[in-house]
Amino acid sequence: MAATVAVSPIYAQEEPPGAPVQPVPVLRGIVLSSDITFAPHIAAPPMPVRQMTSASAASLAMYGAYGMLQVLDAHSTRRAIANNGVEANPIVRPLASSRIGLISLKVASGAGVMYLMERVRKKHPAAALALAIGINSLQAVVVVHNYRVARR
Repeated sequence: MAATVAVSPIYAQEEPPGAPVQPVPVLRGIVLSSDITFAPHIAAPPMPVRQMTSASAASLAMYGAYGMLQVLDAHSTRRAIANNGVEANPIVRPLASSRIGLISLKVASGAGVMYLMERVRKKHPAAALALAIGINSLQAVVVVHNYRVARR
């Protein structure tokens, strides 16, 4: 047996104290479960659907690839250092031996690069795509190099 929700109209005003109570009509709506029923007008309005353009789909793919390359770079750096490798980047070197430090640096630098690429993409989408491809390619070369060092 479904319960119903009594809904007063939106324009209703509170009655002064001592006034007779007016009955509020009970609206029957969509049954969500055996215990609760909501009036149909209570449901949230549908969110507008925004179509994804090819430029935004490409940038989303590039951001995803860049994020994955950052993860692989952190992993390969840790493996290379564990196998007597040395971090060549002087900025990263002090943090490379610390897992938390390296991950924090990768998250911060990754977010910064994505932010800058997004700012470029708003005015120059083709240039931003070329920049993203270049950055991802460079990062992929670094990851491959790190894994080669880790195997030695």
